[in-house]
Amino acid sequence: MEILAYSIAELWARWLWPILLLVVGIGLVIFVHELGHFLMAKAVGIKVERFAVGIGWRLFGVNIGGTDCCIKALPIGGYVKMLGQEDFARLDEAQGRPDPGSYAAKPISARLAVISAGVVMNIIFSVAATFLALKAG
Repeated sequence: MEILAYSIAELWARWLWPILLLVVGIGLVIFVHELGHFLMAKAVGIKVERFAVGIGWRLFGVNIGGTDCCIKALPIGGYVKMLGQEDFARLDEAQGRPDPGSYAAKPISARLAVISAGVVMNIIFSVAATFLALKAG
């Protein structure tokens, strides 16, 4: 019941502002992670269908170079949807050869690079953020 005794300024300073900073911070880390996958996919020639930050329903987005870039309602995840990346689809001979720009058509080394790029970008981002924080302080 203590929260009912707070003024609007106290509520903002003690609860809302820290929660907003947390959501923005997590969203930034997710964005950088997904950006790593996106950039590497483009570098190895994989067509990216969607770049999304968040989960749930779509709030807004734009189409840039054939990629649907969007923000979703809940900022607790994200994904990069590449052409031919069907995680649960069966691979059988009846489907024929995949599109040359698809994830499935690329060699394992290219797919490994795309999958690893998210973590690599997070490491680069954390080192850069640490450097900037130490330099500013």
